[in-house]
Amino acid sequence: MGHNKIQIMLRDWEFPPHYYRQSLSILETALSQVDAYKSWHTYDPGQEHRIDERYSAMPALTKQEIRENFPQGLVPAGHDVRRGLTSGEIGLAQTSGSSDISVTNIWNQEWWDASERASWQLNSHASRIATGNHPEAILANPLNVGFISDNADLPMEKRRLSRFLFLNEKTDPVKWTPRIINRMISELEIYQPAVLEANPSFLARLCRYAADGKSGVYQPGIIIFTYEYPAGFHYQQIRRVFDVSIASSYGSTETGYVFMQCEAGKFHQNSKSCRVDFQPLKPEHGGPLVGRILVTIFNNPWYYMIRFDIGDLVCVDEEGTCSCGRDSGYILSAVEGRVSSATLTTDGRLVTLRTG
Repeated sequence: MGHNKIQIMLRDWEFPPHYYRQSLSILETALSQVDAYKSWHTYDPGQEHRIDERYSAMPALTKQEIRENFPQGLVPAGHDVRRGLTSGEIGLAQTSGSSDISVTNIWNQEWWDASERASWQLNSHASRIATGNHPEAILANPLNVGFISDNADLPMEKRRLSRFLFLNEKTDPVKWTPRIINRMISELEIYQPAVLEANPSFLARLCRYAADGKSGVYQPGIIIFTYEYPAGFHYQQIRRVFDVSIASSYGSTETGYVFMQCEAGKFHQNSKSCRVDFQPLKPEHGGPLVGRILVTIFNNPWYYMIRFDIGDLVCVDEEGTCSCGRDSGYILSAVEGRVSSATLTTDGRLVTLRTG
């Protein structure tokens, strides 16, 4: 088993030519034009080295460094943040800081939408259903996305934005009354979304209520989990009510959509939108298959994230292949959870959120 693991980690993961071209272009621009990375020149082994070697020599970008360089220090020469905000080309988006420090990010909606569209192609159900114009309902914490209103219930028209319907405006689901949950169930029937995007814990709570009350719930084309780690308990509760395809989407506000779960259950890198550098843990902690990931984003002229430490552990698939046939980029068997949520047993064995 150990020998097979080492072979998988030493294999050359396959990427399309544009992946290496973009990796090189992003790094060269960052080192020459973006203030936050100019000190990284001292780490660069030089242009005569392979691009993967150059990336491996670079440090990781942390949220603290984002805060220290924000905003103008993270955009290339020729892009003025104040002008971009005034024109509406960009905005600002703040992370909730639920798992570590909160940061404000430059938000480019065009880039985000393109990253999301690329991720849909990694799941056959999503690629068929999600057209970009499809109706989509979102059941999430409004600290992540949507409209916050803890003191008053918002009518449906106040929770609409373009093709999206935000089912929940409460930051704490404890505040969900039976009337609120029945409203969600009713609005799903009214809106009939092709896609239901959801916090797993929030959707599980709705499903427990619906199952106990034997309430029928509209069946979307696909459910996509986002914003938090889905546990087995969540799947059990949701499957009591929904008989549709379910996939987990993995990413962050800073990086966009990084991995998407395919119909076969494995996670595929969204290599059209980002570069991933995998850093395996020591063998005694699950390496070389388990490790952290550093993400570099493509196609965002307003925000340069180079080797951003996303703060999670993942498990690279031991086979390195998938029955779905997709073979571009890293393939994961699982997302292990936050680094900050990991702990050790008394004998020093690593326990992640998934294995705990």
